[in-house]
Amino acid sequence: MSRIIVIILVSLLGFSGFVKSHANAQEIDTQQEMLNRAQQGDALAQFNLGIMHDNGEGVPQDHKKAFYWYEKSARQGQAKAQFNLGFMYYKGQSVPQDYKQSFYWLEKSAQQGDAKAQFLLGFMYYKGQGVPQDSKQCFYWLEKSAQQGDASAQFMLGRMYGTGKGIPQDYKLAYAWLNVASAQGYEKAKKARDSVAEALTSAALAEAQTLSNEYYKKYSVKGK
Repeated sequence: MSRIIVIILVSLLGFSGFVKSHANAQEIDTQQEMLNRAQQGDALAQFNLGIMHDNGEGVPQDHKKAFYWYEKSARQGQAKAQFNLGFMYYKGQSVPQDYKQSFYWLEKSAQQGDAKAQFLLGFMYYKGQGVPQDSKQCFYWLEKSAQQGDASAQFMLGRMYGTGKGIPQDYKLAYAWLNVASAQGYEKAKKARDSVAEALTSAALAEAQTLSNEYYKKYSVKGK
């Protein structure tokens, strides 16, 4: 299972949509106004400046400047900035790779409810990166992320239930989570779900499908 999850995470971490967190807040009219507000200590402006430098939006791409503004914002408690800062430490982007620092910032973001941070925190507990391996904490954070609709966490949770890795094996729950992840477009989940279905009786499969429908309504972005 660990090889499968590592491959999955590598794929996720290489996807820019997973790396970047964007604020759903009011737009700041001009770059100069944003810079002024950031220099005055506005955490949202600092985060947005970090995004601009990270992506090269309106300014030359500069990961060091992105890191600088993310850190300013993160220290003021901005959850998305904390995630991006933690992720840069995780990847070693513009700073030396440091799992302990990554874990420190991801935990702060996760505690504020950021689903991506919760997923990566769960994975770090699974791998023992920056923190001792802990299957209970791994499950705790993956479940929180999955319940917010994060398909990658739903997939990993389904795999854990299917293999019994770190938690009691439960094919019904494995099927339910994998099916929700698949319905949300997570392609690898379909094959894993079909494999779990083969281990279920007809009656158990019907129960798992009913459970999956309930989970989709509660825990998918589309179902909400």
